[in-house]
Amino acid sequence: MLHSWKYLIFLYKNRMINIMNDFGWVILYIVAFGISDLIVKKYIKTDSAYVLYYLSLGCIGYYIVYYNYHYTNCDECINDKITSQI
Repeated sequence: MLHSWKYLIFLYKNRMINIMNDFGWVILYIVAFGISDLIVKKYIKTDSAYVLYYLSLGCIGYYIVYYNYHYTNCDECINDKITSQI
């Protein structure tokens, strides 16, 4: 019985850590969008600069997602290279 209570407490603490982590990400998103909005209002005056700004942010975001995917799936990339050479 005691073991099950320890497990429930562990699950509760783990869930609370995840909730706080998610809350932290939400706050970071709000800050990032606020700074982006400030930059656009203060420095971006033409439509072409506006499009260029968001395209550059899109390229940076795509690169981060692409790099993160290949970094986390490194074993799959290695296995694909090995099997393609056989």
